[in-house]
Amino acid sequence: MKFHLDRVITCFFLLLIVIFVTAACTLQAPRVNSSGRPQREYSYQIPEKVTGGLEVSSLKEVGIDTVRINELMSNILLGNFPKIHSVLLVKNGKLVLEEYFYGYHRERRHQIRSATKSIGSVLTGIAIDQGIITNENERIYQHFKSYEPKEGWDERVRDVTLKSLMTMTSGYDCDDHKGNFNCERNMYKSGDWLEYALSLPMAYNPGDHWAYNSA
Repeated sequence: MKFHLDRVITCFFLLLIVIFVTAACTLQAPRVNSSGRPQREYSYQIPEKVTGGLEVSSLKEVGIDTVRINELMSNILLGNFPKIHSVLLVKNGKLVLEEYFYGYHRERRHQIRSATKSIGSVLTGIAIDQGIITNENERIYQHFKSYEPKEGWDERVRDVTLKSLMTMTSGYDCDDHKGNFNCERNMYKSGDWLEYALSLPMAYNPGDHWAYNSA
């Protein structure tokens, strides 16, 4: 009886190990198939046309090397690039590749963090091109009248420009690379992120010093 019980217990624990290992492999897989197993093979598909979205086309029609794309996608599915959550390609104004990994999809929000800098710069360029903003040397406080520098503030804040923000040379006393992102953490805790960012004390003349200022 004891021998039989020992075998049952051993089999039970072996089964648990198999379950946990299988679950771990599945969770870590970049993508799973309809059966829940890791997907290792890649097959290209033209992106789905979304109402109000970009026009779609194929890689071949816009002249993109499908071999290189297949190689990239296969490497992602094999887990060789573990931090890639999505890959989208647009050429000639048409979406030709749209792939997601690790449970991400078109409707799932994703922190883009530092990519915001590039997007902000692009939007600034568009605003200048459309005449909404004169140029990159415009001072920022004229756009935030309700956040005008208060009495006793360092007058150098009035010289902070769009360009100094985009080039991380605003002069504000905030360097997240040196301060273990304390400035960013304090901004999260504040009730008004914009007020926090515009109320930072000055440490340098705008344009003179580079510092990683998340705010």
